[in-house]
Amino acid sequence: MKKKALYPITLIEDTTYCLPKAIKLCEENNWELIILYAYRLIKPYKEENDNSQSFKKDIENKAKFIFDKIEVDLLKSKGIDYRFLSEVGFMADRIKINIQTLDIDYLILCPSMRELLKNDIQENSLGKAFVKFVA
Repeated sequence: MKKKALYPITLIEDTTYCLPKAIKLCEENNWELIILYAYRLIKPYKEENDNSQSFKKDIENKAKFIFDKIEVDLLKSKGIDYRFLSEVGFMADRIKINIQTLDIDYLILCPSMRELLKNDIQENSLGKAFVKFVA
Protein backbone atom coordinates (compact mmCIF):
# COMPACT_ATOMS: atom_id res chain seq x y z
CA MET A 1 0.00 0.00 0.00
CA LYS A 2 1.32 3.42 -0.99
CA LYS A 3 2.32 5.74 1.86
CA LYS A 4 0.70 9.17 2.11
CA ALA A 5 2.26 12.52 2.95
CA LEU A 6 0.30 15.58 4.07
CA TYR A 7 1.67 19.03 3.26
CA PRO A 8 -0.34 21.90 4.82
CA ILE A 9 -0.27 25.34 3.22
CA THR A 10 -1.69 28.78 3.67
CA LEU A 11 -2.37 30.86 0.61
CA ILE A 12 0.72 32.88 1.38
CA GLU A 13 3.89 32.12 -0.55
CA ASP A 14 5.97 31.41 2.57
CA THR A 15 4.29 28.01 3.02
CA THR A 16 4.48 26.99 -0.62
CA TYR A 17 8.12 27.84 -1.37
CA CYS A 18 9.22 24.45 0.07
CA LEU A 19 6.64 22.57 -1.94
CA PRO A 20 9.14 21.52 -4.65
CA LYS A 21 11.22 19.81 -1.95
CA ALA A 22 8.13 18.06 -0.56
CA ILE A 23 7.22 16.92 -4.07
CA LYS A 24 10.74 15.60 -4.62
CA LEU A 25 10.55 13.69 -1.32
CA CYS A 26 7.26 12.12 -2.42
CA GLU A 27 8.63 11.35 -5.86
CA GLU A 28 11.78 9.67 -4.49
CA ASN A 29 9.78 7.55 -2.02
CA ASN A 30 6.70 6.90 -4.18
CA TRP A 31 4.36 8.57 -1.67
CA GLU A 32 1.00 10.12 -2.45
CA LEU A 33 1.04 13.86 -1.73
CA ILE A 34 -1.98 15.51 -0.15
CA ILE A 35 -1.86 19.30 -0.02
CA LEU A 36 -4.12 20.73 2.67
CA TYR A 37 -5.42 24.27 2.90
CA ALA A 38 -7.52 24.98 6.00
CA TYR A 39 -9.28 28.29 6.47
CA ARG A 40 -11.57 30.05 8.88
CA LEU A 41 -14.79 31.81 7.96
CA ILE A 42 -14.02 35.00 9.81
CA LYS A 43 -14.43 38.23 7.90
CA PRO A 44 -12.27 41.17 8.96
CA TYR A 45 -15.29 43.48 8.93
CA LYS A 46 -19.01 43.36 8.23
CA GLU A 47 -20.08 44.33 4.74
CA GLU A 48 -23.72 45.17 4.14
CA ASN A 49 -24.17 43.27 0.86
CA ASP A 50 -22.02 40.29 1.75
CA ASN A 51 -22.96 36.95 3.24
CA SER A 52 -20.97 34.03 4.58
CA GLN A 53 -21.67 31.88 1.50
CA SER A 54 -20.13 34.40 -0.90
CA PHE A 55 -17.22 34.91 1.51
CA LYS A 56 -16.64 31.14 1.59
CA LYS A 57 -16.92 30.92 -2.20
CA ASP A 58 -14.32 33.69 -2.60
CA ILE A 59 -11.89 31.83 -0.34
CA GLU A 60 -12.48 28.55 -2.17
CA ASN A 61 -11.99 30.21 -5.56
CA LYS A 62 -8.69 31.68 -4.39
CA ALA A 63 -7.61 28.25 -3.11
CA LYS A 64 -8.58 26.63 -6.44
CA PHE A 65 -6.53 29.22 -8.33
CA ILE A 66 -3.48 28.43 -6.16
CA PHE A 67 -4.07 24.66 -6.46
CA ASP A 68 -4.36 24.93 -10.25
CA LYS A 69 -1.10 26.90 -10.40
CA ILE A 70 0.69 24.36 -8.19
CA GLU A 71 -0.66 21.54 -10.35
CA VAL A 72 0.47 23.08 -13.63
CA ASP A 73 3.82 24.44 -12.40
CA LEU A 74 4.94 21.62 -10.11
CA LEU A 75 2.91 18.42 -10.22
CA LYS A 76 1.70 17.55 -13.74
CA SER A 77 5.12 16.42 -14.96
CA LYS A 78 6.18 14.53 -11.83
CA GLY A 79 4.18 11.35 -12.17
CA ILE A 80 3.20 11.20 -8.50
CA ASP A 81 -0.24 10.70 -7.05
CA TYR A 82 -1.58 13.86 -5.46
CA ARG A 83 -4.74 15.59 -4.35
CA PHE A 84 -5.80 18.88 -2.84
CA LEU A 85 -7.99 19.44 0.20
CA SER A 86 -9.63 22.73 1.11
CA GLU A 87 -11.38 22.60 4.47
CA VAL A 88 -12.96 24.95 7.00
CA GLY A 89 -11.38 24.84 10.44
CA PHE A 90 -8.24 25.44 12.45
CA MET A 91 -5.15 24.16 10.64
CA ALA A 92 -3.90 22.06 13.57
CA ASP A 93 -7.30 20.40 13.98
CA ARG A 94 -7.64 19.69 10.26
CA ILE A 95 -4.14 18.17 10.19
CA LYS A 96 -4.87 15.87 13.12
CA ILE A 97 -8.24 14.81 11.71
CA ASN A 98 -6.83 14.14 8.24
CA ILE A 99 -3.93 12.14 9.67
CA GLN A 100 -6.50 9.85 11.26
CA THR A 101 -9.15 9.71 8.55
CA LEU A 102 -6.82 9.52 5.54
CA ASP A 103 -4.28 7.24 7.24
CA ILE A 104 -1.41 9.69 6.72
CA ASP A 105 2.13 8.35 7.19
CA TYR A 106 4.11 11.60 6.97
CA LEU A 107 3.41 15.22 7.82
CA ILE A 108 5.75 17.47 5.82
CA LEU A 109 6.22 20.98 7.21
CA CYS A 110 8.06 24.00 5.86
CA PRO A 111 9.71 26.34 8.43
CA SER A 112 6.89 28.89 8.45
CA MET A 113 4.19 26.22 8.94
CA ARG A 114 6.31 24.61 11.65
CA GLU A 115 6.47 27.97 13.41
CA LEU A 116 2.74 28.58 12.90
CA LEU A 117 1.88 25.22 14.46
CA LYS A 118 4.57 25.03 17.16
CA ASN A 119 2.10 25.39 20.04
CA ASP A 120 -0.61 23.22 18.52
CA ILE A 121 1.11 20.14 17.14
CA GLN A 122 3.42 17.86 19.02
CA GLU A 123 4.72 14.70 17.38
CA ASN A 124 3.23 12.53 20.12
CA SER A 125 -0.25 13.86 19.25
CA LEU A 126 -0.10 12.77 15.60
CA GLY A 127 -0.71 9.07 15.98
CA LYS A 128 1.43 7.03 13.61
CA ALA A 129 2.42 9.94 11.35
CA PHE A 130 6.06 10.95 11.25
CA VAL A 131 6.98 14.61 10.88
CA LYS A 132 9.38 15.56 8.08
CA PHE A 133 10.76 19.08 7.87
CA VAL A 134 11.76 20.68 4.57
CA ALA A 135 13.46 24.01 4.08
